[in-house]
Amino acid sequence: MDISLIKFLSVIYALLHYGSPDYRVDEFSVGVLFSFGRSSEPALYLQVKYDPIFVYHRELPNDLCGMSIYNAVFISPIAQELGCTRTLEHEMAHVWQGRTYGLLLPLVSLAFNESFEPPYPKSMYEIPYHRRVMNFSLINISIPLFPY
Repeated sequence: MDISLIKFLSVIYALLHYGSPDYRVDEFSVGVLFSFGRSSEPALYLQVKYDPIFVYHRELPNDLCGMSIYNAVFISPIAQELGCTRTLEHEMAHVWQGRTYGLLLPLVSLAFNESFEPPYPKSMYEIPYHRRVMNFSLINISIPLFPY
């Protein structure tokens, strides 16, 4: 079992600093992993991944509609009044970007900025490009199936 230290610390920080979330979005991923190499015999694993997201409805500075920090998503209660639509979906896309690219996300998003964050005013209603790939999750459990 693997636990991501950075995601674990971000979850603890969000809970301690912002308190209990308004609600939580739990995401799971289940897959089969085949491993082989020169130094060991082939192995087959069942892989289960878990990554919770805490959603907070809070006032945000500078007329931001939403913001995401690792496993915490913040939605402004006045997002609709600011002209933003689909704010939760927009911020969850950023969460999925982080799950896909991990700590490389800042570098990848600098190289392909308009793909990762649509330019203003499109950012108020457009969902950024993202893949639903959970490469980086809070908890990763690998159960060996063969050989055992």
